[in-house]
Order: sequence, then C-alpha cells, then structure tokens
Amino acid sequence: MNRTTIFWLSFLFIFVTACQTETAQPPSAFEQGNAFAQAGALQEAKSAYETALLAAPTHLEIYRQLGIVEFQLGLYAAARTHLHHCISGNPKDGEASFFMAEILRSEERYLDAAGFYQKTLSVQPHHLLALQALTWCQLELHQYTAAMHTIKKAQQVSPHDVHNTLLLAHIWIEQHQEDKALVILKMPPASLSPELEALWESTRGKAQLGLKENLPAYHSFRTALEKSPLLASALLGIGTTYFRFGQVAEAKEYLELAIHVNPKLTEGYRLLSILLENSHPALAKKYQEIFVNRVHSR
Repeated sequence: MNRTTIFWLSFLFIFVTACQTETAQPPSAFEQGNAFAQAGALQEAKSAYETALLAAPTHLEIYRQLGIVEFQLGLYAAARTHLHHCISGNPKDGEASFFMAEILRSEERYLDAAGFYQKTLSVQPHHLLALQALTWCQLELHQYTAAMHTIKKAQQVSPHDVHNTLLLAHIWIEQHQEDKALVILKMPPASLSPELEALWESTRGKAQLGLKENLPAYHSFRTALEKSPLLASALLGIGTTYFRFGQVAEAKEYLELAIHVNPKLTEGYRLLSILLENSHPALAKKYQEIFVNRVHSR
C-alpha cells in the first residue's frame, strides 16, 4: 500500500469519525427544553432552560422560553423577571410581550396587559390570541368602541373562529344591546367541543338575563352546566336566575360555588350580599366588603 493510498484512507477515517461524532452529539440543553415544552413536560423543560441559561446567560430566547414555561407552571414572579429581561433586550419579541400581558391579565391589571398585547400586535398584527385577549381587556376597561375595532380585526384574521363570535356577543351585551347578541348566538356552529358549547349557551343565557328573559336564561345556563359542570359563568348565571325567582337556598348554593370556582366574579359577591342580608347578616357583610374592595381595586 503506497503512501498516497494510506493518506487518503487516513483522511477518510478521520472524516467518517468526525461525522459520527457530530451526529452523536447530544442535543443542547436549550433544544432539550424545547422538546420537553412541546411534550408538555413543563418542569423538565424549566430545568433544561435553566441549565441552558447557565451556559449562555446573554441568550434572550432562553429567557423568553423559560419565562413562558414558568408562566404555564403558575410561577408568575419568576416568569415576569425572565420575560422582562427578554423584552428589555429585544422590545420586538412579540411572544415575550404576549406572555407578559397574560401574566398582567391574570392579575386583573387590564390596562397594563392591553399595552403589552398591543406591543405584540405591533410586530405580529395577525396574532389571533393577542387580538382576542386585547378585546377582553378592553371590555373590562369599558372601552367598547376599541373592543369592537379589535374584534373586527380578529374576525379578519379568522372569520369562523367561535371565540370571535362569543367576544362580539359580549360586546353587545355590555352595551345593553342583548338582542344583537342573541341574533349571532341563535344557532351554534356544528361540531363544537363540549367546552365551547357550554360557553356558547352561557353567553346566550347572559344575553337573555339582560332582557329579563329569566326562564329561557335558566334553561341556557342549565344546558351549559350539562356540558361543563364547573363553568363559572354558567354557575353565576343560574345562581342569578334563582336569585330573581326568589329561591334563596338554590341561589346561595350556585353563587357560592361560582365564586369558589372563580373568586374574581365580582357580581357573585354583590348578589350574595343582597341575598343573605336578612338571613345571614354577618356573611352578607363579608361578601359586601369583598365586593366593594374588588370594585375599588379595579
């Protein structure tokens, strides 16, 4: 075997070995974090991202992904810190702004949340979830003209999205135009999930309550609860119908269950404070204080 042959064989061996080494390299901690996150293994994803951050402490994407996973785990303080770091380094990171807004919305800081949703939309104008969430914030802030403008944009992005229809119905309801809400809620789309069917019926019930159609509202809320037994809006709604029917025990049961499922239902505290004023004055006072505190804190 001559020297030339030996040289080329050696070169080939080194090349193949290098390729095998390259393909055998384990994925980076960041890639592992992404894989875990996609699989729903959030705690494992968090650990992998933290390891990645130790190796690359200036990598903004790691801060964003870690913050998102922390948000999904309910670790809002940590998520806020990491998302803020990402946004400070890259103000055009739409996803980081979106999840920062989600944290703020969960804390009922609707004005601040709206600002971050708008940051997301400034770089991702067709971000459907941001458009829908911004609409909710504008509803909570009683910015009905702005909410209508935003939901129309969402409808342009996804004309047949059921959440858009429900949001539009809520805008009409909040403006005391329940008849318009009932028109668009007349016939639910086919093949809705049980959860969406429940939301549809609960929204219809809310519109019927606004028109003082108490018995149809009761049936709408009852249908919603058959589809989703712990849907807070339907529990509040059926509690409200019992309140109007003068059925104190049933109203108390459903209203208390509603605020247990969702402690942010301000209307539930108001109704309970009125309902129990004579029979349970101390409890009524407690609910009245919670109601007043919630109103003043918003």
